[in-house]
Amino acid sequence: METISGINNEAKAILEYIANDLSWRKLFFSKFSTWQKFSFFLPAPFICLPIYGTYSLLFKESSYFLFIIFAIIGIISIWTFAKQKTIIEKKVFEKYYLSESCKNILEFYLEKFSSFLGEQNTAENRALWIKYFKKKSNSLESWIIPLAFGFSPIGFGLSEQFIEPLKNYELYFMWAYISFMFLLVAFAFILPSIIDIKFKYGEAFKLISELEKRMTKELLLQAP
Repeated sequence: METISGINNEAKAILEYIANDLSWRKLFFSKFSTWQKFSFFLPAPFICLPIYGTYSLLFKESSYFLFIIFAIIGIISIWTFAKQKTIIEKKVFEKYYLSESCKNILEFYLEKFSSFLGEQNTAENRALWIKYFKKKSNSLESWIIPLAFGFSPIGFGLSEQFIEPLKNYELYFMWAYISFMFLLVAFAFILPSIIDIKFKYGEAFKLISELEKRMTKELLLQAP
């Protein structure tokens, strides 16, 4: 890692490295076989079935059976997505990255990250970075999801006070909100395989904190 002056420039270099060189798309998804990519995306359409089930319940047949069945299928699809992502990811790791020094995915990430930091990977710098990235990770990217969930009761309260005369407005809001949440889950799985996207501040804080723990542990073991 080249010499950089100032915590902001150092942080920028770290964030760029995490976004580009430690991206899941580059390190894992690009190594998937054609069949693995197909099976990886297969559950995606089923995640969105509860959207139609909700729409049908609120505006058409009022069928609770269809709503419940599609909701169950959606939940199973989310579980399948997460499960097979872990399985395929493990196969790629064992094929391309497994070594004596990297026996799991976290160790692989830490080795690459530590190599990037080079001589700047000191206790003093890690302390500064941990403080900086902890503060940043508590900003917008750490409360996006709670904000999305919290929007529901706020939206219902506003609809009751200001748009109550408009029939079905709350039903439309409920359907739109549930649709948004299921689409959010789908995109959470799909987007990292298409573009290099992640919560970089949180990822930087996690990696540097883990480096600090391991370096501290090594020093304690070496102590007489």
